[in-house]
Amino acid sequence: MNSVEMEITGAMRSSGITPPDHIIFDGRIHRFGRKKSSWCVFFDGQVKAGAFGDFKLGFTEKFIESRQTLTPMDRKRIGKAMRDAAAQGERELKARYEQGARKCAAIWEETGDE
Repeated sequence: MNSVEMEITGAMRSSGITPPDHIIFDGRIHRFGRKKSSWCVFFDGQVKAGAFGDFKLGFTEKFIESRQTLTPMDRKRIGKAMRDAAAQGERELKARYEQGARKCAAIWEETGDE
């Protein structure tokens, strides 16, 4: 595990999350932990950055590699990537809620409660 990965896992542990076995820098949301309620998204580049959180605990933390100085272009790129990832996370959460609502409606219909 390299120093950036150690920094990320340390930040996760400080927030009460058990980190995943591997940190992947691909700009995609990865779910892990008990019942997959924890998530992370990290971006590769000259400066590694991303975010992590837990749906059940209801928090999100941003992460930027501490040993790097960010240029304005880095800040812009990282900001856009994080906004895109947050939007994707919101879409996934909304889809989970909608799936749960459909399941509840189907169960309600099966009960035949009139």
